[in-house]
Amino acid sequence: MRASIKAGSFGQSDNYLGYHFAKKKFGFTIHGKYRQAKGDYPFKMKVGDFEYQGVQSNNELQELYSGVSFFLRPNEMKQPVRIIYRNTFVDQELPGAVILYNNSKGQFLNTQKHNLAADWTHKWGFTNIRYYAVYQYDEQHYLDSNYFNSAGSLKRDFYQNSGQLGWRFERQKFGDLISFYGGIEQQYASLKFGGLTETLPQRYSTHNNLGFRINEKKYNLDMRICYQLVAESKINGEVFKLRNLWAPMLNFETAERGKRRWKSGFSTSTTVRLPSFNELYYAQVGNQDLEPEKARQFSLFTGIARNHRSWFFASKLVTYYNQIENKILAIPTKNLFVWSIQNIDMVNALGVDAGQVIKNRINTKWNTEVQLNYSFQYSVDVTDKNSPTYGHQIAYIPYHTANVDWSLSRKKTNLRVSSSFIGGRYSLNENVSNNYLDPFVVLDASFSHGIEIKYKHKVNFQFQVKNIIGQNYTYIRSFVMPGRNLLISLNYEL
Repeated sequence: MRASIKAGSFGQSDNYLGYHFAKKKFGFTIHGKYRQAKGDYPFKMKVGDFEYQGVQSNNELQELYSGVSFFLRPNEMKQPVRIIYRNTFVDQELPGAVILYNNSKGQFLNTQKHNLAADWTHKWGFTNIRYYAVYQYDEQHYLDSNYFNSAGSLKRDFYQNSGQLGWRFERQKFGDLISFYGGIEQQYASLKFGGLTETLPQRYSTHNNLGFRINEKKYNLDMRICYQLVAESKINGEVFKLRNLWAPMLNFETAERGKRRWKSGFSTSTTVRLPSFNELYYAQVGNQDLEPEKARQFSLFTGIARNHRSWFFASKLVTYYNQIENKILAIPTKNLFVWSIQNIDMVNALGVDAGQVIKNRINTKWNTEVQLNYSFQYSVDVTDKNSPTYGHQIAYIPYHTANVDWSLSRKKTNLRVSSSFIGGRYSLNENVSNNYLDPFVVLDASFSHGIEIKYKHKVNFQFQVKNIIGQNYTYIRSFVMPGRNLLISLNYEL
C-alpha cells in the first residue's frame, strides 16, 4: 500500500492512495489521486514601458485520477493476461493573458478521459508474441460565458472515440546475436462535436513495421521500415484523403571500449506525425487544412563513462540535423485553450545536446552528485526566400537551454538544488524586437528524509521551495508563471 499527502502555496493539495495485491495466479492494483489548486499567485511583468502587477485569478484547478489493473495467469501460463482501466476528470478555469486581463470568471474547461487496455505476451520457442487492445473515450467541454457574440457566450462540446488492436513479435537467432521483429496495428478514431456543425470526422489507419537487430561484441545495428495506410473521412463516411506513409530507420553504435567505456554511433530516420483531431477540428483552434508533419533526422553521438576510485564520470554529446516538411506549429492567442495552428512548409533544425554526470562517494554514509545539461537548437523557416520570416527562428524555440542539478545525500536524507535556464526566443516566427522574450533562470531546492518503522512501514517527508529567487518569467508571452512557492509532502509505504 502507498499513500501520500501534499500541500503547498496558492491552495495546492495533492492526495494519493494505492493498494497492490498479488498471488501466483491472480493480482490487482487500485489507485486514486485528487489534486486541486486555487492558483491565485501574485505576478509582476514588464511589457515595453509598462509594468503589469497583480494577482492571477480565474486559475482554479481540480483533477481526479483513478485506475485499476488485474493480471490473471490461468493454467500455469508463464505470462499473465493483463487488463487495465484508467480515468481522468479535470475541471479548470482558463486565465487570460495579462495584457488582456479580465478578472470576471468566464472561461472553463471540463475534461474526461476513460482508457481500457488489455495485453498478453506468449513465448513460442525463440519467438515472443504480444497481443494488445486499447479503447479510449474522451470528452471536452469548453465555455466562454463572456464571449463577444449575439448570444453573449460560446459553448463547445467534443466527444472522441479511439481504439487500437495489434500484435508484435520478436524472434532471436544464434542466441541473442540476431533478432527479427515486427508487428501490425489497426487504429480507429472519430470525433463528434456540437455547436455550429455536427460533422463526424473519422480516421482509419494500419501501421506495419518490420526490422532486425544485430548485437555483435563490437557494435549494435538496428534497421526498421514502417508503413502506414491512412484513410480519413469527414462526413457520412465519405473518404476524402488516402495517405501512404513510409518511415525507415537505421541506428548503429559501437559497444563500450576501454577503461573509459567509450561508445559512439549514428542514426538516421524518417518520422511522420499526423495532425490530431484537436489540431484539425476543434472550434477556434482547429485548422482543417493541416498536412502531416514529416521529418528526416540525422544524428551523431558519442559518450564515455569511467570510474576512478570513489568518483564516477559520464559524458555524452549528440549533434543532429533535421529537415522538416509541414511542421505543425501551435501558438497561443487568446488563452491557453485557444491556439493558432499552422503548417510551416520547410524547417531546418541544427542542434547539439551535451551532458555530464559526476558522482562521488565521500564515505560509507555520504554521497554527492552533479548533473549538467546544455542544448543548442537553431531551428529556422526556410520555406520561401522572399518571405519576411525566411531564416528566422521558429516561435518559442530558444537557442540555448541548460540545467544544473546538485544533490547531497546521507543514508535516507537528501538535499537537492536545481536550476534551469531558458534562453531568448520569439513569440512569433518573425524575429523582431517586439516579439522577443527575455531569457530567465529558475532555482529550486528540496529536502527529504525517510524513516523505516517496524514491519516494513516506510515514511518519507519532503519539503520543496520552487523559484527560490522569485523570478518573474513566462514560457509563453503574457501568461505569467508563479513566483516563490512551497510544497510539503508526506509519503507512506507498506
